[in-house]
Amino acid sequence: MMKRPMRAAEGKRLKDDYTGLETVIISEEALRTMYAKCPDVIMTEAAIPSSLPDGSAAVVHLLFIYCEELCDTQMLQKAIYPMFRALCEHHPCFSAADIEARKLAALEYMGKEVRIDDLNFRLFSGDLLIYFHEADVLYTMPLASPPNRDPEEPNTEVSIRGPKDGFIEEISKNVALIRKRLRSHRLVYEPFVIGTRSQTKVGLLYVDDIANTAIIDEVRSRLLSLYIDSVTSTNQIEEWLSDTRFSLFPMFGYTGRPDFAVNSLLNGRFIILVDGAPTALIGPGNLTFLLNTSEDNNTFFLFVVFQRLLRLVGTSVAIYLPGAGSP
Repeated sequence: MMKRPMRAAEGKRLKDDYTGLETVIISEEALRTMYAKCPDVIMTEAAIPSSLPDGSAAVVHLLFIYCEELCDTQMLQKAIYPMFRALCEHHPCFSAADIEARKLAALEYMGKEVRIDDLNFRLFSGDLLIYFHEADVLYTMPLASPPNRDPEEPNTEVSIRGPKDGFIEEISKNVALIRKRLRSHRLVYEPFVIGTRSQTKVGLLYVDDIANTAIIDEVRSRLLSLYIDSVTSTNQIEEWLSDTRFSLFPMFGYTGRPDFAVNSLLNGRFIILVDGAPTALIGPGNLTFLLNTSEDNNTFFLFVVFQRLLRLVGTSVAIYLPGAGSP
């Protein structure tokens, strides 16, 4: 069973416009009404000949629901439809008990009364919803194939001697880029869902035996307390996590490179990833951290020290020199 991510402001979300309630009683009519104004949500009916336990002929009616551009439609046509046809033809699927006795390993029971945000999250994450009409139950199956691109070098941080891959807009691939560099069970990934309407995936990563526990607890608490309609950028997260909006120096850093993110994790910092954003938010930040660059780890340390001294001198000159000539 897929682990359910933590949801921000779970006790005080906006009510959905469909019924004014947070849950919906599953039925074919309810499902069709909910997604009547979503032409990209495809509903396909299937009537499959079957037989009752006494041997008499019967028909199992299924309703497949999926988002056309987020689901693997080729797999659906070539494998999923034939698989369900074979299941219903050889075994009765007229009750929840029948389905549970013969169900496929990938199927997950959604229940009779389902939270609307959970239903939307599954559907618009690319999962396939299967409604068994006679049993009056809803199941889900992972079949996601969202549009994405391959990792490539970020334009904002050109790599000279370091790796050429970079973060993309898909949070799961960004986590994988970090995981392949830090193969340890001590690397903790905590998923969140933030935004009452956008249902945006947000990830908090840290190394639990290096990071400051008090800081991680505070960040987690602030993420869970967010109550907003949508999250579209890491800048929003930075504003909500900062103690003050107006600060002389940034409280967080950014990077589009997984190698720099891993180095930050190993130095006790945390990473925040937002689905749809090709950059990672790094905290906590300070002046010393802001003087670092992603190429430092791939350069001879004496040259790196010299570069940091130059940056520090340049920063000091930029801050204090304009006021040096004042009377």
